Amino acid sequence: KAAQERAKKSGRAVTDVPGLEDKHRGLEAAQRDQEEVAKGEQAKLDHAKGIFESADSEYKTANQRMQDARASFQAMDTQQNNPLAMLGADVPRVVQKFEQNRQVFGGSAPLGPLARYISIKEGHEMWSNGVC
Repeated sequence: KAAQERAKKSGRAVTDVPGLEDKHRGLEAAQRDQEEVAKGEQAKLDHAKGIFESADSEYKTANQRMQDARASFQAMDTQQNNPLAMLGADVPRVVQKFEQNRQVFGGSAPLGPLARYISIKEGHEMWSNGVC
């Protein structure tokens, strides 16, 4: 009380040091608790991020496989619709270039590939490799 009366006379506030120390310790403990909670939340976030990255990788792999399958399907479809494509992926393009540039060849494009003009009779498929 004497310290309080002196503080009143001088116009200064009385400081309760032990009380402030207790409050400080309480605040430090609360801060430690919050830091532990934050660490736990960060661990959950890191785990979720790992799951997301794994799922994203699986999605990209599946998407690439689907695109590859589509490309393969289109290639097969092209081969079925264009017999020249069975001879090689670039053969239809080469034949088209010959046709477009027939003036270079004296007005008519070169004949070929020969498989374009030959069909193998049923039962004689053994000769197909020599023709194609």
